[in-house]
Amino acid sequence: MDAQLSGRNGGARLAVPLRKPQRACLLRCLTLAGLLGPALFILVFLVAGWLRPGYDPLRQTVSKLALGPGGWLQTADFMLLALTQAAFALAAWFQLGKGWLSRLGIIALALVALGFFLLIFFPAESGTLRGQVHQRLTEAVALIYMAGASLLAYRLFRLPDWRRMAWPTLFVALLTLTLALGWKYFPEEWLRSWRGLYERVLIVIPLLWQMTLAGWMLKIGRQSITGS
Repeated sequence: MDAQLSGRNGGARLAVPLRKPQRACLLRCLTLAGLLGPALFILVFLVAGWLRPGYDPLRQTVSKLALGPGGWLQTADFMLLALTQAAFALAAWFQLGKGWLSRLGIIALALVALGFFLLIFFPAESGTLRGQVHQRLTEAVALIYMAGASLLAYRLFRLPDWRRMAWPTLFVALLTLTLALGWKYFPEEWLRSWRGLYERVLIVIPLLWQMTLAGWMLKIGRQSITGS
């Protein structure tokens, strides 16, 4: 059925009409990718760290797993996250892409996907130009993610069926910003013993938010297509 988003009642409607069952199936697949991709990314870097001899997840960052023997596994993990993040952004465009603030937020999420993809070509090599680019990219990804989530939160507040996700989205945006600033400005001696743990918290919190929002998108998408 033709499901147009209503700006007045904010009902369970799609921002972009899906007139064919194949398109509805595509939307579900994209949203599922946005839901499962982060979980797989977390699982893979946990397994990669466990398999790496001498690797300390409390002290060493996830990006260090892309270096040395077996680094291909974490490199593939970044590729997985980039692709599923892009799928999530596209699914969000179909369901929330009405209004320029919402579209800017979704474009920000797409840029995050691009950032994860670029990390493949700029590994975290200490003392090299590629390592410096890697550091700048990770900082940019965190800030862009925060900006995208903030813009989406504003949109979610205006839609009754989505409002339950608005405050968590805003909270995650502010927490991500706080953690990113701490990562950049905390004294080195404060982070030395638990840099890996800190980074994992900074990574996992936004990904858990994405998984939760993707689950809500699946629920709203089913209601919109069935007309319930």
